[in-house]
Amino acid sequence: MPDVTHFTLEDVTVEFGAGGRVVRAVSRVSADVARGSLVVVVGPAGSGKTSLLGCITGRIPPTSGVVHVDGGDGDRAAAVVDGLPPLADGPGRSVEDAVAAVLGTTAEDGSAAVQEVLSVAGLASFGEAQVDSLSAGRTWCLRAALAAAGGPALIVVDDCTLGIPQTELEGVAACARSIASGSTTVVVATDDRRLEAIADHVIDLIPDLWSDGAPTPVELDAGEILFRQGSWGDRIYVVEDGEIELVAERSDGPADLLATAVPGDYFGEISPLLNLPRAATARARVRSTVVGYTAADFHRRVRDHRISRSAMARIHSQLTLRLLQQEAGAD
Repeated sequence: MPDVTHFTLEDVTVEFGAGGRVVRAVSRVSADVARGSLVVVVGPAGSGKTSLLGCITGRIPPTSGVVHVDGGDGDRAAAVVDGLPPLADGPGRSVEDAVAAVLGTTAEDGSAAVQEVLSVAGLASFGEAQVDSLSAGRTWCLRAALAAAGGPALIVVDDCTLGIPQTELEGVAACARSIASGSTTVVVATDDRRLEAIADHVIDLIPDLWSDGAPTPVELDAGEILFRQGSWGDRIYVVEDGEIELVAERSDGPADLLATAVPGDYFGEISPLLNLPRAATARARVRSTVVGYTAADFHRRVRDHRISRSAMARIHSQLTLRLLQQEAGAD
């Protein structure tokens, strides 16, 4: 694989306003991708895959951070295929005719080009088959080969495994792997981690939330942000000293204070335990010290009664009350 850099992501963050609140779709993603790579962006629905692909293609400007393509933003050219081209199907239409139609030729006049597409798709013997008889996996491979036919610098495909049966996943992966070479970089987004095995570069939008790790103490100055609403996290925090405000950021006004965590309280459990984005921003009201625990370690501490149940009940009741008040206000 060539070592020439194709695109670089530097602390890329994307935020949107939704219902008056700020939603962070992508949080500080960095990557350095070589030309000709197969890049797999992996994460479940809602993890920011589509937004990150939009940053790479230029459709979505990052809220912060920098996207460099071919050494600079100005070099992003028309040689970017964003999504796979549809097939021209119809009753009785052959695969050869469908491919020729997308290429803007006929099966006879463009025979060499048509056969090249079929070869890349692994469908060299399917030229006379009816296009609407192809399986989902073979259709995907054919469309991917058509996307690569013009030799684009970059092919980007969102939800690449959506609707693909498990039995055909290997063929789809092999096709993507064969297209990503030379001067063409392929970026696919999926929720299926099995594609990581064939990737040159993996951008994982979900951390290993249940991995183990040592407790992490964090010291915060007054007003300092520990984590932001909408980001993903793998730590649950317990306040050792000071006070932590949990606030709902809004795009149409100042942030709403949901709760204040005091020594002994915990917060930030929604993202690690439920595999969801952070529901609020955590900031220090005064100089504070917190300790971050992995979900596995936090579970052990609750089981062993090292985190008081009264603290758990107090912070939960505060958050629930404030969220109910917000919902009532929105109605």
